[in-house]
Formats: sequence, C-alpha cells, structure tokens
Amino acid sequence: MAKQPKTSETKDVKRVRNIIILSVVLIIGVVVGYGVLYSTGLTDNVGADGYTEGKHYDLIEGVEARRAGAPVIVAEYFSYGCIHCKNFDPLVTEFKGTLPAGSKLEQRPVAFNASWALLARAFLALEAIDGLTTNHERLFSAIHDSRRQFSTPEQIAKFVDGKDGVTSASFLQAFNSSAVRRKLAKIDGLSRAAQLSAVPSMVVDGRYRIKMEIGRKQALDVARFLVDKELAGPSGE
Repeated sequence: MAKQPKTSETKDVKRVRNIIILSVVLIIGVVVGYGVLYSTGLTDNVGADGYTEGKHYDLIEGVEARRAGAPVIVAEYFSYGCIHCKNFDPLVTEFKGTLPAGSKLEQRPVAFNASWALLARAFLALEAIDGLTTNHERLFSAIHDSRRQFSTPEQIAKFVDGKDGVTSASFLQAFNSSAVRRKLAKIDGLSRAAQLSAVPSMVVDGRYRIKMEIGRKQALDVARFLVDKELAGPSGE
C-alpha cells in the first residue's frame, strides 16, 4: 500500500512544534545558567545592597564605638615584603582619592616577622618625616622588581637618602625614635584584635574586617559601602 503524501500543513505543524521545543530548552538553559552563577557568587557585583555580614565582611567584636566627630578610618594592613600588597597599592591610592569627607585611609604596616618588622618601621619613619611621596613606590619596586633585600636600617637609609627631602640621618633618627616604636606596637595590637593573619587586609571603622577573597576591587567597593553606612549613622538616613 502506498503511503499518503505529507501535506504542507503537516510540515508547518512540525516546524512550529520544533520552534516551541527549542525555545523551552533555551529558557531552561538561561535559568539554570544564572542559578549556577548566583550560587558561585559571580553575580555579587550587582550593587552595594548585596553586601552582607558573613559573606563580604565580618564584624569584629569588642571594639569601642567611634567618638562623635571622629573620622571613619579605612585601614589597609600591608607589608613592603608582600607582592600582593604591591599589586594592590595602585588601587588603594586611587581609592583614597575617592573617599568622602568624614573618612580617611590609613596604611598600617604589619610586623609578622623580623624582616617585615624592619620594613614596617621604615614606612613609619618615612611617614613621620614626610618621605613617602616617591619612596613608598620605590621600596615596593626595589624589593619585588629588582629583588633587592634590606636587612638593616642603614641599608634602607642609604636607599632613601636624597629622595623626598629625606637624608640618611633624618631617616635613622625617625626609625630609632620612641614614637615610631610606639606606633608600630599600636598597629600590632590592632592587627591582633582584628585577627589578621595575612595581608593585604582591610578594616573599616575598626569594626568591619573585609573578606579579601572576594577580590581586590570588590573589597574596595565593600569598604566604600561600609564607610557610607557609618557616615549615614545608626538610622541609615
């Protein structure tokens, strides 16, 4: 028996059915794909409203409230001996210039070991004599680009001599001062209170420790979100 020839109407029906099936498959694929992105945290950059405690930052317990009128401080803990800190530094410098009135950035060198303690005191000494303008970047570059090692304050004094108005004598005087030693001890206490074990790390208002694993740029976004939150006050107004 001969088969009945397919009509054009039957072909049209099949074509429409195939289009519908394909559309449904595509919609399911989009929904599933977005679900995967959301679950992995790749959509966290949707805006500041998505920044939450436990996911983007942790609350540091037992910290005294900021005094009325005092600025909201964004503290970056770092070391010249840390390559990640070197790579982060340009972003931190740019971020510093965007902070609103009533807030400020402080860079705080850590002393996790003896060599980093030397570099930390060097930073604080240069800060005390206004010698960081070019020496800050020069130290990062010397250590990580030129593989230079500093094992004594005299070696650093020779390196910074003649830059930013710094002399070897002025640097060593500041380096050996009780003020620099006290400030480093204070930073060490603050880093311990914040339970920092790695750098770079960021702490806002002494109360919020940002989760740096979310990425450097987003960490700065979270820092700005927290600054705005604190400046707005308890009511958020």
